[in-house]
Amino acid sequence: MSLASYAVVDKDSKGRAYPEAPPKDGRSEFARDRDRVTHSYAFRQLSGKTQVFTPASNQCGSSPSDKILYDDSMRTRMSHSIEVAQVARSIARALNLNEDLSETLALAHDMGHTPFGHSGQDVLNDCMKPYGGFEHNIQSLRVVTDLEHRYTQFKGLNLMFETKEGILKHCSAKNAAVLGDIAARHRDKKSPTLEAQATDLGDAIAYMCHDIDDGIRSGLVSPRDFEDVELFGRCWREVQSRLSGQPEALQVQETLRDMMGLMIRGTIAHSLQNIERYGIKTLADVRNSPEVILLPDGLAQQHAQLKSQMYKKLYHHQEVSLVRKDVEQVIGGLFQVYMENPHLLPAGPAGETRVQPNDTDTQKARVVCDYVAGLTDAQAYQQVKRFEPLLSAQRTLALF
Repeated sequence: MSLASYAVVDKDSKGRAYPEAPPKDGRSEFARDRDRVTHSYAFRQLSGKTQVFTPASNQCGSSPSDKILYDDSMRTRMSHSIEVAQVARSIARALNLNEDLSETLALAHDMGHTPFGHSGQDVLNDCMKPYGGFEHNIQSLRVVTDLEHRYTQFKGLNLMFETKEGILKHCSAKNAAVLGDIAARHRDKKSPTLEAQATDLGDAIAYMCHDIDDGIRSGLVSPRDFEDVELFGRCWREVQSRLSGQPEALQVQETLRDMMGLMIRGTIAHSLQNIERYGIKTLADVRNSPEVILLPDGLAQQHAQLKSQMYKKLYHHQEVSLVRKDVEQVIGGLFQVYMENPHLLPAGPAGETRVQPNDTDTQKARVVCDYVAGLTDAQAYQQVKRFEPLLSAQRTLALF
């Protein structure tokens, strides 16, 4: 299938920071990027990082016996990324975009995320505030450009420019000023590639559906919590009518499939209209036009309403919020231990000492941050348990 004239193609790419010979097996350059991501250490780590529910959830709440809260089939950052890739590829294929690029962005977009989901990110950002802060999109870029060590010729994965640019979904003006060409579109107020737009919206569609699924399975919410919101409620009522008498669990699955299909089809139709509306013919046109891969207005409003309800009923649920205190102790404790005892950090990928004697506090903090952010939930728990005597002594000293 030939790509659209406004798609990203190998021959017009800005290429790699370190030039390489083309793949010898017929893959595109962006398929090579995808394969480098899926073989990376950071991507494998995503299988042990929280999406919404963490094993710590089972320790919270007053009546865990009547709730699942967490089991091993709950989404992780990895399974979330795979589901985003499916949605992004569906949109990219329908619009004749570079499907390999959209898939790569979907698989890589959370590689910089901390253990324990957004709570982990918030706690690590609090720890890093005196040293420049923490933001998982920028951390994902650090992972693929610097922190992965798999090649002798360069640090990182040496991904294509458009892949790295798409990973940097958000970027403040302050950060954009120091990140160079990769952040130029943020400084110049240009739109991302359509492949990146497809992935960004695919992320919003995928997590909406799978977080409801996990939330209902956890026992914290039920379909009744969302039936008054048009996007879910319309599909739910249609399924109940069509599948009357079927188990509710199957009705929920059918509802979520219908809801996802509705959003994907709506996105494709609306995006084609926008491409025609703005006269987009080239990648330059994409850069100079408003973003075009969007839900149609009605569905976008319904999506926003459902997202608001999810925050009220699920993300801010008391038993989910209780995990935050546990995360503060684990992430905050590890950060404190390693800042005060950098010699306890394991050696780096090449056996190197991570913190050097002449490193400033800011340099040391960034090394500690990189290490802690890369841990899985289980690794973080294991390490904080190992350091419990040291943390207990620090807490005792803090009382005097």
